[in-house]
Order: sequence, then C-alpha cells, then structure tokens
Amino acid sequence: MLAGLLDALHTRVAAALRASGGLAARIERAVSTWVDFVGERPALARIILREAAGATPERPPAILRHAAPFHSLALEVLDATRDDPLARSAPIDPVHFTSAIAGATVFFVAAMPVLAPGTGVDPLAPEQLAAHRAEVLRIARRLLGTSLRAKPRNANP
Repeated sequence: MLAGLLDALHTRVAAALRASGGLAARIERAVSTWVDFVGERPALARIILREAAGATPERPPAILRHAAPFHSLALEVLDATRDDPLARSAPIDPVHFTSAIAGATVFFVAAMPVLAPGTGVDPLAPEQLAAHRAEVLRIARRLLGTSLRAKPRNANP
C-alpha cells in the first residue's frame, strides 16, 4: 500500500517539477501538488506519522525504502535548473524546507481533527484545504526567499 501511494505521489510531483518555468514556479507547483495529494489521500498523512513515531535508529521506517526516487528527482531538477537565479543565489536547506512543508500538511490533515475537537476543523473540506495550501505556499516563498506571486493550479494565496 505504501509503495502504491508513494509511486502515485512521485508521478504527480515529478510532473510538477519537470514542467517548464523557473525553479521557484516549479517548487510552488510541487508544493501545491503535495497538499492536493494528501488532501485526496489522507491515509498517507496518518501512515507517515505512524511510520515516524514507530521508527528507531535500529528500526528505520519502511517509508525510507521508497525515498530514493524523490531524492533522485530533486537532484535532477536542481541540475536542470542550476542556472536559475534562485538556484544560484538562495541556499535552500532541503531538510528544513521539506520538514516545514510536508510536516505542516501531514500534521494538519492527520492530527488537527483529533487535537482540535469541536472547533470545526475539517482539513479535507475544500475551503480549509485551499486555505492550508495558500499558507504553505507563503511559507515556501519565505523559505525560498522569493515573493513569486504566480498562482499554481488550485492555489489561493
């Protein structure tokens, strides 16, 4: 099940990152794709939390077995856009960036309904997912040091 989810995610993120445009626009499309994917498949958020919570250095999470294609994709895109002004000027910490973007979405989808009962939090409601996507895109722009205002599909920043 995990392999199927991550393969489908990789296919969609790869399409977003391989599309034309500058590096910032590609990253924004990938961020929107990530949020939309998790919104469509909330079980992935719960699986990621369980995988991370149950892992130890001696027993790494199973999800790591599926990480190599994502690492290869990131290297491919960075190589293809090495002359992009963003790639040349902004030192992007991929661990911090991924943690902020992926972590926010995983927590929003998997944990907020349980941790904020009675508040009406429904991360899968289209308007709440759109608001989350917009906020995550603002975070991504701050981390990238860009104020790019291009609106990726389904984005409402």
